[in-house]
Amino acid sequence: MPWLEPSDWPTCRAWAELEFLAGQVYAALRGFGVLNRAGEARRLLDDYRKLRQAQVIFARELGMTPQARMQLKANGMRAALDIAESVSERAVKIAEERAEVVEETGNAMPAEVVEDGTDNCDQSDQSPEDE
Repeated sequence: MPWLEPSDWPTCRAWAELEFLAGQVYAALRGFGVLNRAGEARRLLDDYRKLRQAQVIFARELGMTPQARMQLKANGMRAALDIAESVSERAVKIAEERAEVVEETGNAMPAEVVEDGTDNCDQSDQSPEDE
């Protein structure tokens, strides 16, 4: 995104952190399912939605959405570029890699993050075998 300046870097970093966290949450949801044993949506699903809502705010501020790029172009402040395809391809690749790890290991989080064996989901969501 060539229109970004050094003053934009903290916002870029925040967007990237949210991308990482949302990827982790998505991998957990994919591994454990979106419903708990009672057939209710897991709290993690709402957390995922909130992460993505926060991330889209940063994306707009950085000119990462089509509408934001059109506004940049209309204002003539910076050159608007279409980066959506490359960003989405990378995001899909990351999500697929994380989903593969979950399917292979049954663990949505890296081993160094989950040292105690918990799955970072609500305790009510665990089956009796997990306890």
